[in-house]
Amino acid sequence: TQLFEAAGGKVVTDYFSANSMDFTGYLNKAVMEEAELILVPSSASCAAQIVTQANELEMEVPILGADWVDDSQVLSAAAGSNIQLYIATPYVNGISPQFDEGFQKYIEDNSEAKVANGDSDEISSVTAMGYDAYYLAIRAMKLAKSVDKADILAKMPAVTSSGICGDISFDPDGDALRSTAFIKASDNSNGIWVFERTQSVKND
Repeated sequence: TQLFEAAGGKVVTDYFSANSMDFTGYLNKAVMEEAELILVPSSASCAAQIVTQANELEMEVPILGADWVDDSQVLSAAAGSNIQLYIATPYVNGISPQFDEGFQKYIEDNSEAKVANGDSDEISSVTAMGYDAYYLAIRAMKLAKSVDKADILAKMPAVTSSGICGDISFDPDGDALRSTAFIKASDNSNGIWVFERTQSVKND
């Protein structure tokens, strides 16, 4: 937010109840403020409802989201609409062909897994990050020589990995450091994400 405002942008914030899936007030405020884009929260179910309700209000403001919005239910909500979705994600199909092939074979061979994946073989960034997180946790356990949660967390800042989402390291607070993000846009006619560009990120 600070970087955006320092560049001359204006940020309008709004809040909604965690127990409500009615975002019309949130969207109407965006219209009233003449917002040029909307940033959705990091929840696929909330993002899907926001997209659905924005379409019902006939809004055509671009909607932006982070990796948690990279989900088949969000794509389904946007299908056939004029809502343009953009997401910043650490993974895009094709980075790791071996992982793509293995995941898609698993989905095709397991009907329950395919249903859980939105009846699609689309690979979300959450799936890819979960795969990397599994191996990061193993590395931390080996460093800690323990399965105690506190011991593992204490070793996380020292863990590095070259995963399918790229090189991963951590700052002293345990937050992941990444240098690259991929921007994807929704193709509402075909119900898929389309790669737009690679965005370099500076870690301060």
